[in-house]
This record gives sequence, structure tokens and C-alpha cells, in this order.
Amino acid sequence: MKKTSDKWYFTKETNAKGLCYIYAYQTQWDPVAKKSKRSARKYVGRLAADSVVNITAKFRSEFPQYAQGTFYFGLDKTLVDEAAYRRDFPDAPGPKPAAAEMDTALWDTRSLGFTWALEQLAAQSQVLEHLREIFKEDARSLLNLAIYKLAGGNSMAAMEDWRASVYLPHGPALKSQR
Repeated sequence: MKKTSDKWYFTKETNAKGLCYIYAYQTQWDPVAKKSKRSARKYVGRLAADSVVNITAKFRSEFPQYAQGTFYFGLDKTLVDEAAYRRDFPDAPGPKPAAAEMDTALWDTRSLGFTWALEQLAAQSQVLEHLREIFKEDARSLLNLAIYKLAGGNSMAAMEDWRASVYLPHGPALKSQR
């Protein structure tokens, strides 16, 4: 096979839960099959609801042109800055200059029953107090992680999205890098 080109292409893949991920790939010509095939593939990051690509630190280090700034998945399947994205998608979701003035707090809907019940169970059984004795300031975060796992959560990367859809009255959100 011929040498792989230096050009990287981008593609979007959606998993069964509806989460979108961006991958970079290279192609090379296969003379036997007489067609182009993917020769290399790298994970870029997750596509957020506001169309921002949350680029991983590893990808940013390997591709310094994406080390600084916010990037969107553009019309031509490339990573573009916000100005180019707004030019291609003027009515697209995401932060708009005038949106900062609007009060969107009333638009939020959150699930409460399951998380509330587990909070009450933890309080009645003194689980949180026992966690505080051992883990100190991380106790609340660990309890929230346990609630997330009991609610059917899988990856830590999805915990932030889950937390935005439920009511958890206490404690900071855990980061997936922790």
C-alpha cells in the first residue's frame, strides 16, 4: 500500500444512547481492492449539545493547531471556530450573544424522585456520616457517584449530562478525569 497522506478527516459517530463522538482519521489507497481505506483513527472528543467539540487533552497535544480555543464540528466536517460555525449555521443551538440576557432557569426540567429517595435513605442510614469519617471533603462527591451508578450511569464522562437532568442538592460534580 502507498504511504498515508498527512491530511486528517473528521467524522461523527453516535452511540446507542444518542451521545455523539468525533474521530479523526486518515486514508490510504489500496491498489489491490482499488479503493481508499482508513489507515489511522484517533479519538478527538465528545460533541456537546451546543455543538462544541470537547477535545481531549491527548488530541490537543498531538495536534497543536487545536491546543487553544473552542472548536465546533463544521458544515464541511472539519473543526472550526465559532465565527465560521455561526456563518454556516446561523440558527444553530449554542450560546448566542443575546442569549446571555435571557433567563433560561425557568426552562429547566429535572427528575427528582429517585435521587431524592436515595438522599433520604443515605441520611436515615447515616451513610454520609460514615463516608465523612473516612473520606472527609470527598464524602458528598462519592455519595453522588454512588447515586449516579445506582441510577444506571455508566461512564464518568456522561455523569455531567446526567447531573444536569436530575436534582442533587449538594456537592460539586465529579470530573471524569478524577
